[in-house]
Amino acid sequence: MKAFEFNWRKWIAFLSAVLLVSSAASAQDLKFKASLSSKRSTKEFSFQTKSFTGKISASNSEMILDIKNNSESVQLISPGISIEDVSKRSIKLCSENTISLEPKKKVHIALKNCKDKRGLFFLEPYYNSKSEFKENSLFLIDKKWTLFVGNEPITFYTSY
Repeated sequence: MKAFEFNWRKWIAFLSAVLLVSSAASAQDLKFKASLSSKRSTKEFSFQTKSFTGKISASNSEMILDIKNNSESVQLISPGISIEDVSKRSIKLCSENTISLEPKKKVHIALKNCKDKRGLFFLEPYYNSKSEFKENSLFLIDKKWTLFVGNEPITFYTSY
């Protein structure tokens, strides 16, 4: 019976492959700015409206909305969420469930384009490489967007 020998070369090659794949996947995250003149862009955009506070993070295929209802009434959150660019082209966003939010409560919502096989921000849902994603997302630099949650607009700019 042969004794077990740990192969460091195979282990290092495996870890390198895992890191390469995970870095390519994270390269498809979008960055946001509060205004066109902002110098700094971040992966999370914080917002406040009359009824809500929260933050947004997104990739080309999914938007994560962490939102708190600051009003005194129940708010219907989803369905009813859409994103619109400066030319008024709109994308309806869907979550897995209908979500209504009680006063002073928080919720974490994963949103996708309601049209299957379509990404967010007029991008494809998947890219094979970081360079392919960058080539196809150049139009997002300093682009104005409005996220509508119910009737409340949340305006931000994309960057990368």
